[in-house]
Amino acid sequence: ARGLQEGIEGLVEFLTTVVLDREDEDQEEIDIDEDVMKKPNVKLMTLHASKGLEFGAVFIVGLEDDCLPHARCQIKGKKTLDAVTDARRIAQQRENFEEERRLMYVGMTRAKDRLYLGFKRERMTFGQRNIELSPSRFLTEMI
Repeated sequence: ARGLQEGIEGLVEFLTTVVLDREDEDQEEIDIDEDVMKKPNVKLMTLHASKGLEFGAVFIVGLEDDCLPHARCQIKGKKTLDAVTDARRIAQQRENFEEERRLMYVGMTRAKDRLYLGFKRERMTFGQRNIELSPSRFLTEMI
């Protein structure tokens, strides 16, 4: 618990410094003290940005359907009168869905020692409380 508290205090200090440095319009780049970067830290990034990197511990959160895989990648939607258009749409959605699966794999394989996967039963989305969210099918496929 003490290490977590120290980490949070360090993050707050770093963010405060960044914000204050940003207020100086003459400064083009933010200088990060090398000593700060040598200390244990947390890196927040997208699954795309994690490609090629490795970390001792990786946390992948948001493993609910419509979050990962994203709602736009799920095969659904109303049929049109044009079967060719429907077939193309479904093929594109399948391709997008498999890309989401590959990204999940990339994120999982970034962990050297520990991997934590998380999902929520409820979430606020666009100011609305969503209850009874389903775990990601990627997560349920692994169990």
